[in-house]
Amino acid sequence: MTKAILLSIQPRHLRNILSGKKVFELRKRFPKDYIGWVYLYCTKANHIGFLSKQYPGKVVARAWIDNVIVAEDEIAMQAGLTKEEFDSYSNGSKVCALHIAKVEIFDIFKEVTEYAKRPPQSWCYIWNI
Repeated sequence: MTKAILLSIQPRHLRNILSGKKVFELRKRFPKDYIGWVYLYCTKANHIGFLSKQYPGKVVARAWIDNVIVAEDEIAMQAGLTKEEFDSYSNGSKVCALHIAKVEIFDIFKEVTEYAKRPPQSWCYIWNI
């Protein structure tokens, strides 16, 4: 049985991951020893953006995570955040930085329900991928 992770990603961050501008994804909680595929689910954003129009509620790609480290201020820019956004997100706590080594965009996007019963708030394990 193959185990992977399904991640909910806001459209602006997903756009930066798919374009290669964002090489770290930040999470308050994440398995520190995880190496493997994460499937990227585009959330339905409250704001209008081209990704939320094109891919609402879809799993559009997968990314290979080759390292999980504790995020520092300098990683914020590589995660697509300003220092102020990073400080607000972390709120003084440690944050995991998932290093994105490779991204594969799917030809056909799938519904999130093909991977999980409902979209994860942040992430969840999925099997048999």
